Amino acid sequence: MGRVGVGHYRRGRPVWHTVPRRPPEGERQMAFENGLAAARPLRGVHVDHERRSPAGWARIEFVIDFDPLPSGEDERLHLRMGADSAGGHPLADRLATALKREMYDIWWNEVLPCPVHAVLRHCAWEEEGADRAFLGTLTDIAARLAVEEAVRALREERPPRPVGRRRVAPPPPLPRAVHGVHVRHVIQTACPAEVALAWADMLPLAAGADSEYQFVVDLPEGRRSRGGPLPAEFAEAFGAGVFEAWERVGAGRPPYAARVVLRDAAWHEYDSHTRSFHRAGAMAGMETLRCIEEGREPRPVGRGARRRLSGGDSGSGTSPR
Repeated sequence: MGRVGVGHYRRGRPVWHTVPRRPPEGERQMAFENGLAAARPLRGVHVDHERRSPAGWARIEFVIDFDPLPSGEDERLHLRMGADSAGGHPLADRLATALKREMYDIWWNEVLPCPVHAVLRHCAWEEEGADRAFLGTLTDIAARLAVEEAVRALREERPPRPVGRRRVAPPPPLPRAVHGVHVRHVIQTACPAEVALAWADMLPLAAGADSEYQFVVDLPEGRRSRGGPLPAEFAEAFGAGVFEAWERVGAGRPPYAARVVLRDAAWHEYDSHTRSFHRAGAMAGMETLRCIEEGREPRPVGRGARRRLSGGDSGSGTSPR
């Protein structure tokens, strides 16, 4: 990770943000020498993913080949559309852009500094009642699933496995209930700022339930932030953040079947938006998985989770309900 100054000072010191950087040549060479970025072809990474919403349904399926290039020969990441890769589809450019972005982020920032040539083939979309934004989100998630599976296969020295909702078995129920997951996501050094506070319970879904993920809003009556009750789109963004974080961990499906109940939330009329609550949901989802893995109760998570909020929030994991 590298540091980039934001151009202003606080109490006489520069303020820094930590951002991903491409590893320097020494780290790239060391990775090759240690075998972390084995320069071997990886053929047939198969993604078959779908998403559903009350308004519609969409599916994307594609196969992509990755051919790592020798170190120092070429610093660029190449992506070529195969002859049968649906290059004329309206979302083909979106998929190509998403794949290039994920290749750069993961190949260079996950200590796999390997120049790579990728060929996308057998790409197809199906949809019914889905709008362009819904299709775009599906495409972005599928691109990340493909590149993450390629990285895992290289690191584990194994053939790639199919990923995506249609290729992964239905998940088991959440092993136990996790109550009082508290996220305090407050960033005031960015423009725009981000403010999202939420408390949620994660409950197991019974085996054989109709769905693998349920999201319920159960906010206390009468509790309001200064701007009024929590907007519905903020609550929906929180639920989507939990689901998408779990979807990535489970290679296309959540690792567990769970019911997520949003118990309480606070927001700011100017600094809160769907992006901040989406990120808060992702943090809540990952903290839940850590609790299950480590056998513990939830801890406050998020930027500034351990700082005291003006207005009485102590930063503990307990809902003010």
